Amino acid sequence: MGNKLYLLFILILCCNYLSPLKISGKNKYTVKIVQPDLVQAPVIGSVTVSPENKNVIAWKQTTNENIHYFKIYRDAANPEDGWIAVGNAMYPGNNLFTDLSSFPNVRSYQYRISAIDRCGNEIFSPRNHKTIKLNVEEFSNSSFTLKWNPYEGFEVDGYKIYRGADATNLIPVDTITHTITSYTDSENPYNKIYYQVEAIEKEEDSNEKKTSTVKTKIRSNIASNQSILTSTDATDNVQIHIYPNPLTLNAVVIFPYDSAHTYQLSILDLTGKTVYTKLVFSGEIEIERKNLKEGLYILQVAGRKIYRKKLMVGRA
Repeated sequence: MGNKLYLLFILILCCNYLSPLKISGKNKYTVKIVQPDLVQAPVIGSVTVSPENKNVIAWKQTTNENIHYFKIYRDAANPEDGWIAVGNAMYPGNNLFTDLSSFPNVRSYQYRISAIDRCGNEIFSPRNHKTIKLNVEEFSNSSFTLKWNPYEGFEVDGYKIYRGADATNLIPVDTITHTITSYTDSENPYNKIYYQVEAIEKEEDSNEKKTSTVKTKIRSNIASNQSILTSTDATDNVQIHIYPNPLTLNAVVIFPYDSAHTYQLSILDLTGKTVYTKLVFSGEIEIERKNLKEGLYILQVAGRKIYRKKLMVGRA
């Protein structure tokens, strides 16, 4: 090869640091290292609730061929358990994920997202988003009070109130400022009433407006003066309900709650050993699988009365 100069181009797919390369000997080489752009963190744009009462997460991502996929997390029902991975999303894709194991009527959820690059590095979204959990309380025969937690994730300008006799046909009836998170509807014309609240995002400055003019409607769960889990859930004459059953990731337990009494939820294996306990503060409780093995269990809610039902834990 004599004293010829060769040019070697090396494409480094992962952004790992390389120490300087020292080459000695008769032949000389020039090494050029070409690195792609760093993977930017995904940015959550919204978390809303679908007509089927499931949380839908939407995010933005700067294009980068080094992204492998996205990972979606939500907070556990017990804060001490931290974050739970609820699914993955392909890249490239539509940057949408429906959390089918969510129950927006039971509690508010907080979400975060990460981008996984092709070397396994995980880059988390800079800001988490938290959903709106709406409750409806009957104030009088034709008057209802709505209460909800503020949406977290962007600056809210106000809230729009929706109402209807059908959960699939809600119409706006009022708009209130972002400083208020309650509303009294004193002119309800229906016996069975459904409500939903929408967070209105504050407009950006004219010189910082988004390129897209389409905004996602950030809505709460659909709440009613009668307890509902989702628009498609069936009810029966049994006093305690578990949905879904078998449980794979998480489930909701519904029973006749009496606020004048205290309750505790327990899960027992077939030997009678308690393998899961949780204090109960409402008639709709979210339970998570945690370390429960596949098989048959007994779920018990004990308080003024004792409610029991068989619980199947399926394959994860």
